[in-house]
Amino acid sequence: MRRLKILKIYFVFWLFIFFLVFANFDMFIAFFMATLTFNIAVLTVLCIGMIIVYHAAFRLTMLAGTFGILAYKKGDQLIYYLQGIDRIMPASIAHMFYKRAKGGTLYFTQDEAKDVTNWLEEKFANQKVYINFFTATALMIGLFGTFTGLLKSIDEMGVIILSLSGDINLAEVISGFSGPLSGMAIGFGSSLFGVATAIILSIKSYILTRNQEAFIEDIEDWMKGKIIDAQSSDVIEQFNANVKGIQTTTTQA
Repeated sequence: MRRLKILKIYFVFWLFIFFLVFANFDMFIAFFMATLTFNIAVLTVLCIGMIIVYHAAFRLTMLAGTFGILAYKKGDQLIYYLQGIDRIMPASIAHMFYKRAKGGTLYFTQDEAKDVTNWLEEKFANQKVYINFFTATALMIGLFGTFTGLLKSIDEMGVIILSLSGDINLAEVISGFSGPLSGMAIGFGSSLFGVATAIILSIKSYILTRNQEAFIEDIEDWMKGKIIDAQSSDVIEQFNANVKGIQTTTTQA
C-alpha cells in the first residue's frame, strides 16, 4: 500500500511536468536556444542523473526479486539459484546465504542479519550521493550561465553609457538599453533549466529513497522471523549441527 502511494505521486509528478512543458513549449524553446551552451550542459547532467536513478531503481527491483526468491524457494531450487548470487551481493553475504540453504535451514544470527541490512543501507547511501552530486552540478551550471549573461549585459550597458555625449535622446537611450535588458532576462534561462533539473532529480531521488527504505523495512521484518535465537530448541540444535557439518566439510576440503 505504501509503495502504491509512492507510485501515484510519481505518476502525478510526471503528468505535471508534461503539462508545464506542453503549455509553455515555445517559451522553453526560446530560453533553451538563447543560452544553448549552458543549457546543453544542464540537459546532459539531467540525462546522466536520470540514468543513475533508473539504474538504482533497476538494482532495487533485482534485489527485491532476489530476496523474494530467498523467502519462497526451498530445497534444490534455492541452492541452484544461489550459485550465481555473488553477482548481486557481496561475496561474504552470498556465501552465507548459500551455506544456510545448503544446510537446509535458512536461519541467521543477529550479526548476520545486521550485516545484510548494513550492506543495503550503505549501497543505497552511495547511490544517493551520486544523485545529489548531479543535482548540485545542474544548479551550479545554471547559475554560472546566468552570471555569464549578466556580466555580458552589464558590459554592453557600460558601453552604451560611455557612448552618451552631447544632447541625450531619451528614446534612443531606452532603445539602446532594451538589448542588454532582454539579454539579461534570457540569461536567467540557464538558472531556469538548472533549477528545473534539480527539482526533477530531487523528487525522483525522494521517490527512490522512499522505496529503498520500504524495501529495507521489509527485509528487516523478514529476517526477524529468521533469527535463530528466536526459534525453538529443536530448530536451534538442527541449525548448530548444520553449521558444524559445513565447517567440518570446509576444513577437510
